[in-house]
Order: sequence, then C-alpha cells, then structure tokens
Amino acid sequence: MLMAQRVLTSQVPYYQGILLPDYPEFSTDVEKKMLDIKNFNSRESDILLCSSMKSGSHWLLEIISMLLSGICNVAKETVLSSNLEYTRLEAFEDRPDPRIIHSHLPLTFLPSKHIEKGYKTVLVMRNPKDRLSSYYFAILGKMPGLENLKWSDYFNRNMREGVPRVYGDWSDYTLEWATELKKNPTNIFPIFYEDLKKNKADDLVAIDPKGRSTLYRKGEIGDRKNLFTVAQNEQFDELLRRKMSDSLIRFQFE
Repeated sequence: MLMAQRVLTSQVPYYQGILLPDYPEFSTDVEKKMLDIKNFNSRESDILLCSSMKSGSHWLLEIISMLLSGICNVAKETVLSSNLEYTRLEAFEDRPDPRIIHSHLPLTFLPSKHIEKGYKTVLVMRNPKDRLSSYYFAILGKMPGLENLKWSDYFNRNMREGVPRVYGDWSDYTLEWATELKKNPTNIFPIFYEDLKKNKADDLVAIDPKGRSTLYRKGEIGDRKNLFTVAQNEQFDELLRRKMSDSLIRFQFE
C-alpha cells in the first residue's frame, strides 16, 4: 500500500493518513518531501514554531522575530517562507542564526534531529472552537467551489470521525504534543493564543498592499459565538470531554 499518494477526487496530497496542503513542494514526490522534512538538518539555535492551522502562528512569528532582532519592525520572513512544507528546504541553508522554522505538521513528521536533541520549540495553541470558526472564514470564498459553503455543513463534516483532514485531526495533534510536553518540558514553550490576545493592546493584522482580503483574518476570543448554535456548542463540548479529558492541556474559551 502506498503511504504517499494523491486523493483521486480532489488531487490533494495524502500521506500516512493525513491530507496535506496543495503546495508546489508536494506536486511531484510527496514521500520524498516528507522524508526530507523528517531528516531536516536542524541547528541548535533554530526555533521551531508549531501550531495547528488558524492558531495564531502568523502573529507569533512576528513577535518572535521582533524579540530576536530587538527591533519593532515587520518580520522579513513570513510564515510561508519559514514553513517547512511550503518552502524548498535548501532555502533554509543560507539563512543566518537563529532561524525561525515553522510547521503545521503533526509531531510525528517533524525534524527528528530537532526533537531528539531538545532544541527550542514554541507550540502555539488556540481553543478548538474558535480555531474551527477561523478556518471556516479562511476558506469561505477563497477556495474554488467553496464560495457558498454553509457553516452547518462544514461543522458536521468536522465532527465526523475518520474523515481525512488537512494536517490530520486537531485532537490527535494536541494529544501527541501533550505527551511530548510530559517527556520534555524544558525546551518546549507552550503558548496559548488567548493569552497573547489578553496581554497585547494591538492586534497584528495582515493587510494586502492593494486592499484585497487575505487569509490572515483578525481573530478574537469567542469568535465561534458568531457561528456556533447552542446544539453545536453542546456537541463540541461532548467531543472535548471524550477526547481531551485525560490531557493536561486546558483550552481557554473566554
């Protein structure tokens, strides 16, 4: 059985049970790209920024860049140019230390050298209800064929078990990191999106120079309240209890 293939109906890259974004780097040999990421030559000074999609990594990359440079300027590197999945890995070789390296991949697929040697890792997390809402707005009207996607249809699909998802299931992602945090708490720095929002006066909002909308929609704590019905909220709470009750990670919803 091939572990790397393309889903025939949508031509979305697929690897070991998870869908991958349709980036150019995955257009030829998905298996090779994923193995190259696993074998990426991390440096001790690297900072690996990890998150589920729509959890605030664009914002946090700006903050980390400012802290490293000591200058309050927009970062030269973007999340995409720092992203292991999107960027040619050779492009990282000439970048000066410390490099910020970003990924949405589950822990299993991240550079083994970085994880095994305990290099610095920043894990940004966001409560899954707001993250789901934010992802809905991110794809609504921005992906061909999804211009009229209804929230109810999107919600129901995400509540179904066993449905392949881009980067896999958020609960699997979180639980895997929770286990790693127990084993290696020193060099993994967990940050909650909600804490960043509460401690920052200004939002970092990406604005297209020509005034067009971008994927980087301004997020809010409780953003889900614009979409979730009472029944959907209760359904998701039950999912949280079932999947996350034994996890040390506690999301913030207000």
